[in-house]
Amino acid sequence: MGDIPSLALSFDDVLLLPGLSEVLPGEVEIGTPFGGSIHLRIPVLSSAMDTVTEAELAIALAREGGMGVIHRNCPVTHQAEQVARVKRSENTVIQNPHTVSPGTTLGELQRLMHIKGVSGFPVVDPEGRLVGMVTSRDMWYIEDESTPVSAMMTPLGKLATGTADTSYEEALKILYTHRIEKLPLINADGKLAGLITKQDVVKRQTFTHAAKDANGQLRVGAAVGVGE
Repeated sequence: MGDIPSLALSFDDVLLLPGLSEVLPGEVEIGTPFGGSIHLRIPVLSSAMDTVTEAELAIALAREGGMGVIHRNCPVTHQAEQVARVKRSENTVIQNPHTVSPGTTLGELQRLMHIKGVSGFPVVDPEGRLVGMVTSRDMWYIEDESTPVSAMMTPLGKLATGTADTSYEEALKILYTHRIEKLPLINADGKLAGLITKQDVVKRQTFTHAAKDANGQLRVGAAVGVGE
């Protein structure tokens, strides 16, 4: 049996005296490599448990610089939907925005806004060419649910748009100059190439340490079983 120490201390027996520090809080770096080229700003990874991590926590954690791992105690389609929700929650440019057609009715539009959790849609023709934008503001005072989008949308001729190669800084100027919240991007053929929103700009400016991929989307993991 080893020697019994003459002195034993617990946490309650130790007190750190306050004093000046030469290190400022803003200079502290607690980031950590996660794997490959992925670097997290905070060393926090959530557990892949059904009582812990789904899209809501994964979004909140990634915005602070960590990462959530979606659990697998569900059908793979549900897990994929959770990952997609995280990925669509923030974008520098929304590459494949949800769209509606000119013939979509008010009733259908309201249902889509509720399901997708968005306040507006680019309106495209069958060939994918942008013909207008419709937002929740365009729906004010319209009671007939059979009213088509074409009757309430802002047509292309009155829209401020950008091109597929519009930079983030240029997009900010257009959003500010025209006092708009959504900037559709179109290519040379007039087809919708993407969408930049004020909401995503605000999130980018607010959560400066967010863990994002090369496309400007929040990082998220998904659990898999052994051998999968």
